[in-house]
Amino acid sequence: MERSSVTPGYFQAMGLALVRGRNLQALDDAGEITGVVVNRKMVEKAWPNKDPLGELMRGNNPGKPWHQSRVVGVVEDARQWGAESETQPEMYALPRDIWGARVYLIVRSARPASQLTPLLRREIAALDAGLALANVRTMNGVVHDATTGSRAAAAMAGLFTATALGLVAVGIYGTLSYHVLQRTREIGVRMAMGARYRDIFRLVLGQASRWVVLGISAGLACALALSSVLQATVYGMGRLPMPPLLLAACAVGLAALAACWAPAHHAARMNPLVALRAD
Repeated sequence: MERSSVTPGYFQAMGLALVRGRNLQALDDAGEITGVVVNRKMVEKAWPNKDPLGELMRGNNPGKPWHQSRVVGVVEDARQWGAESETQPEMYALPRDIWGARVYLIVRSARPASQLTPLLRREIAALDAGLALANVRTMNGVVHDATTGSRAAAAMAGLFTATALGLVAVGIYGTLSYHVLQRTREIGVRMAMGARYRDIFRLVLGQASRWVVLGISAGLACALALSSVLQATVYGMGRLPMPPLLLAACAVGLAALAACWAPAHHAARMNPLVALRAD
């Protein structure tokens, strides 16, 4: 469980919505039983089917507990240890005791960060000249730094996906163009017999579409078979999610059909006399 010492304005500054109860107040730091606010994760773990408001939290030690707190509010969850980390149960209390030598100051303002930094330094120096203000960042900057690795991996995956789709399109375009070239005389005969543009276009595109459907079907079958093998042999391997797989199949299909359009259009616009004289 995480414990954070905060001041009453912390939740508003961080944009954490109050789900139940109330915010921390000065009276929550008085007496032997202090008031605390907990997050949703804490409620799910400690009081899954109860109203957490008013519940007592005690230090786990024999005799008189070193700490006793009563829940006065519940706030939304926050990822305490990074954008990709799992949310932990957390309680927020007023800073009765000092929890370390470092304090984080959170400021919510409509002004740009470049204008706030000198103002903050001046105000802190007025409170105590020995206090140092370091590592001033915006929350967008914090999130940006925390997700650098994920964004780099996503960019690489996007690059590889675009390269794969490009190779698919080029391969199908070359294969279909060669196939049309081999059937030049047949196309010329069909046009001489009265076939129109849409008939030839439909003929070539229909055959190419069958190739694409056959290839995608075989790819999906192989992916599902490989997923079953990995699930049975690799510990912790889950089922292959179908929505991303179907989305990838649709993307490949669209790229393939786009590559088929040019050869089909070229075949349908072919001059019948030239086609009949082709070797």
